[in-house]
Amino acid sequence: MWENLKYVFIDESGGHSLDYEKEGTTEYYSVCGIMIDKEEKERIEASVGLIRKKYFGDGVMKSNSVGNNTKRRNQILKELTDIELRFSCLVIDKKQIYKDSGLKWKKSFIKYVHSWLYNWYFETFFNLEVIADEHGTPEFMNEFQEYMRKKRKKPDMLIKQNVSFAKDEDEVMVQVSDIIAGSCRRLYAGKDNEETRELLQRMAVIIELWPPSKIKPDLTTNLKKQERINHLISRQSVLFAREFISEHEDSDDDIVKSQVAAVKYLLYKYELDPNNYTYSNDILAFINKYRNKPLKERAFYTRIIAELRSKGVIIASSSFGYKIPNSMADIDLYVNLVNNQTIPYLSRLADARKSLFLASNSEYDMVNSQKYSELFSCIRAIENKFPSEKEAEE
Repeated sequence: MWENLKYVFIDESGGHSLDYEKEGTTEYYSVCGIMIDKEEKERIEASVGLIRKKYFGDGVMKSNSVGNNTKRRNQILKELTDIELRFSCLVIDKKQIYKDSGLKWKKSFIKYVHSWLYNWYFETFFNLEVIADEHGTPEFMNEFQEYMRKKRKKPDMLIKQNVSFAKDEDEVMVQVSDIIAGSCRRLYAGKDNEETRELLQRMAVIIELWPPSKIKPDLTTNLKKQERINHLISRQSVLFAREFISEHEDSDDDIVKSQVAAVKYLLYKYELDPNNYTYSNDILAFINKYRNKPLKERAFYTRIIAELRSKGVIIASSSFGYKIPNSMADIDLYVNLVNNQTIPYLSRLADARKSLFLASNSEYDMVNSQKYSELFSCIRAIENKFPSEKEAEE
């Protein structure tokens, strides 16, 4: 009956307590969702069942059971990548949350944190069956279901968005979510290696850190000039990107939602490696996963990247793609790209203007100062550019 029905399996890793310094608690908490199409459910569950049997026998797949055995963890993740799983994960850095905030209460923590992931799916896909690991008492689970029901889309006979809870031993895909949530949490806590990062990245739609990672202000007086400026560029670029998300995340406008998604994706890539660029096709593909009507490439440049820059988000670009800049080198590549594209255009336009202006005996100015005031100023600046030092000496 339901077209394009998708299943989402959700589990968490880490404790809820904000008192992370207490023995037995974790500095990070993560919640992971794995989404699969109804048509693929049987095949994927069978494949996962074989992995569970291989590494856990008749037991339950649990990240805690793997523990610090990074080699075994990576072997499991490698086999999960082979069946083409895709996940989204939110990682909570509890060190960045005030211990006296409302999130110190378990119910508030779960509602606030988990609703981020649930809404990520509910706002994008109409027909969903969400199956999550049980949270505490039956009373709380009923309360949470009602909480999420109120936050979902308006009732519609053609929309199915249901949340149910299950014991992890009864749902092998919830067990996989536990493995991935635990792996993401451990990665941010610095407990696993680069191979773990690469394997998770292959399966990740997005991994978001919350609260947003902040480049802490530090003493830069002893740094060299280039290091100080690189620090400034990195700090401000991340800050502007985060401020844009904070200001526009609740927008109902489809284009603004896509702009927020693009910035989140660029920040996600920045978290993985602040020096790498991301191709436009990858960003566009990520945006279009969460749109009913896909954006075309031209609209991506004009409605997403260009408008983000107009709104204050600093996005560096080069022949390698786009990124949140973290150095003078990133900025220089961007400026060089703009210079090589813009100045030749303006120079050719200035030459054409001059030719027609003279041929018409000053009667026709194709770049009218009233109609194109800013462009006219640029053209005049090129026409009246100062001579080089060599020309001046001659």
